[in-house]
Amino acid sequence: MHWHPNADEWQYNIAGTAEMTVFLAEGEAVTEQFEAGDVGYAPMGAGHYIKNTGTDVYRILIGFNSGHYQAIDLSEWLTGNPEALLKSNFSISGDLVQKLPSKKLFIVP
Repeated sequence: MHWHPNADEWQYNIAGTAEMTVFLAEGEAVTEQFEAGDVGYAPMGAGHYIKNTGTDVYRILIGFNSGHYQAIDLSEWLTGNPEALLKSNFSISGDLVQKLPSKKLFIVP
């Protein structure tokens, strides 16, 4: 999961089938199914992810309304925060914090 702090994202689905979830506000999320020819959208700052739901390769063309690409990945954001902050804000144990990714993850099987 990631978000773009400086741009909206549009996706044109070229081949395959996928599911995209966009987290819009506290407790509000939208999940849509996509196939070739469909167009998707994630507003600036909205966390989102795309998951291949088929057995074939999923191909997508992505565009942004900014000439400068920026993305913050959830794994990157988690590793950039102190353990005490993660424990208190998410009400999780130190053991669970230690199990969180310690590096940026882009594509996860």
